[in-house]
Amino acid sequence: MKSCLLTVFDPPPRGEDYTILQALLSLDMIILFLATFCGLGSSLTALDNLGQIGESLGYPNHALASPLGSYILNVRVTGMLYDREAMKQLTARGLTRKDVKDLTCLGSQCYKLPFVILAAVTFFGALVALGLAIRTRKFYKGDIYKKFRGESHESESVMVSDSRKS
Repeated sequence: MKSCLLTVFDPPPRGEDYTILQALLSLDMIILFLATFCGLGSSLTALDNLGQIGESLGYPNHALASPLGSYILNVRVTGMLYDREAMKQLTARGLTRKDVKDLTCLGSQCYKLPFVILAAVTFFGALVALGLAIRTRKFYKGDIYKKFRGESHESESVMVSDSRKS
């Protein structure tokens, strides 16, 4: 049996068992992670901002709950763009950041660009998932349960031969 470190970059044939390191460092796992990050990250960001979206559209605060979201898309993209739009509105009213406690943006323009970006990220994630489907198409067209049937027949024949010896 080869050392785990020696086989980490030598993956088994598709459908066979990978070691943990082989799985984590495989191209398929990286593609799967990227697709999941794009899809779930965008969804969680949208859900996390429901409270602010509702407020910007004039809904009462108690009408919407906001679950925990994705940090990168939420804080670095959506949060930054929301704050920038809120500052534009604040400046248009002749106020500065020191004049208000919280930045509040009103209107649909508050989330227009962030949702376009989130849609693009989600679309990119869908393309990445499509790439994974294309990479694994040949494997799934084949008999993916073949190795289990082979093991089953071998164990049955061992049981039969053992029972005949008794």
